[in-house]
Amino acid sequence: MQIEITAEKPFFKLPFSHWRIIDLVYPPFCCNCGKIGYEICPDCFIKIETTHNQIICPVCGGIIKTGPNCNNCLKLHPSFEQARSWGIYTGVLKQVVKNIKYNRGFGIIEYITKPIVQLIKNWEISVDMIVPIPLSKKRKTVRGYNQSVLIAKPISRHFDIPMEELALIRNRDTRSQVGLNYKERITNVKNAFCADNSICNNKSILLIDDIATTCSTLNESTKALKLAGAQKVFCFTVARTKNLIK
Repeated sequence: MQIEITAEKPFFKLPFSHWRIIDLVYPPFCCNCGKIGYEICPDCFIKIETTHNQIICPVCGGIIKTGPNCNNCLKLHPSFEQARSWGIYTGVLKQVVKNIKYNRGFGIIEYITKPIVQLIKNWEISVDMIVPIPLSKKRKTVRGYNQSVLIAKPISRHFDIPMEELALIRNRDTRSQVGLNYKERITNVKNAFCADNSICNNKSILLIDDIATTCSTLNESTKALKLAGAQKVFCFTVARTKNLIK
């Protein structure tokens, strides 16, 4: 199935008038500067540093200097076809991702969906389903939600491509990747995922997560999906860090 843009479908199902009432009682404020009235205000939104004008690796999507080789790919040996990210994990976007991930900033997703959808459209990939990176049962219970699912839902709706939460599961708890070096990140998630053959077999998949650094989580997830019969796996994250890729 070739991805095509369809008419926008709202991520939040409450009528607009209901949201207006909620905003009057509990007005939102910008996650970056604190301005009342926005989950992220226009002045902060335009400061988000996207990957649009960056030199990126055609495979892993990492920010690279000029040259024929990507050091990240040389170390990682990606199993996925390609990976892309909307923005760089710094400044405003760093606050956006943290707010979604740790502070239940679900409303911010509505602001970032449109440019994300446009990036995926321009990517011109063909996929059969969308799969969010799963959390462990323990971490999901503590947090109460999986941010990757929340990011994937409006993308699924826009493109009218099914999202399959049960296609991929995390079969063991892993440490947070935050603070780990390159080798530790790869070791931490090694063999941490398994996928359902009945869902993945012969499918082309778009894998969704919030942030990528080394792409080790995306790569291990891809290995599990392909072991379950997936033909192709493309990866997308909202943000990509610059560090650890020299």
